[in-house]
Amino acid sequence: MKLSVLWCGLVLWLVSMGAVNAQSFTIGVEQSDYYPISAYRNGQYQGYARELLDAFAKKHGYEFKYSALPIKRLYADFLTRDELDFKYPDNPHWQPDMKEGINIAYSQSLVDSIEGGMVLAERVGTPLSEYKALGTIRGFTPWPYQDALGGGQLRLEESDDLPTLVQKVLLKRVDVMYINTSIANYHLAEDLKKPGALKFDPALPHAPVQYLMSSRKHPKVIEQFNAFLSEEASLVEQLRRKHKLTD
Repeated sequence: MKLSVLWCGLVLWLVSMGAVNAQSFTIGVEQSDYYPISAYRNGQYQGYARELLDAFAKKHGYEFKYSALPIKRLYADFLTRDELDFKYPDNPHWQPDMKEGINIAYSQSLVDSIEGGMVLAERVGTPLSEYKALGTIRGFTPWPYQDALGGGQLRLEESDDLPTLVQKVLLKRVDVMYINTSIANYHLAEDLKKPGALKFDPALPHAPVQYLMSSRKHPKVIEQFNAFLSEEASLVEQLRRKHKLTD
């Protein structure tokens, strides 16, 4: 009996020591709702990205903590302070001026998608020259539209969240919104119950986009994550299907 008690105690101690010794990292994420890719709801980070990152952490014995911040503050904290070990999502095209001179390691893509202009269904095919206002989420970089914005052809109007941005387009307060089309279509269909109310217009500036994880501090962990994405391709596909991110 005593041996059994001692054995159970030893097992519990080893388990607790493993938890204590697990290497902990903090990932800076966006305090925004981009479900099904990711969302910060009720104090919890959720969605496809969370499940995939947690699976990687579990495989390597890491502990991931998620710090949700507004986009602009997230960039500032990630680039200038040491509290954040990683940032997700990220991309070399985003905020290039802020990143100038900083060495950043990027992972392979967690999500491949399209970012482009979405308009009212009846306005598909309208030339860009007839539009006056481009809407984005605050902190987004609508880089395919930089020439039109820089030349004064378009006025940029930022919104704090996706629902507000979508409503501005539906109410014709902005002409076109620059957004991830998968996220916008999910929101229209699942949350607003208005599938197809806004359409992606392929004639407007758009670009394929990859959502990567980045780090200034841990390039070796980024390499591990890249290997994980290749080795666990079936899991990645399973999670994509679960969250309706398949083509």
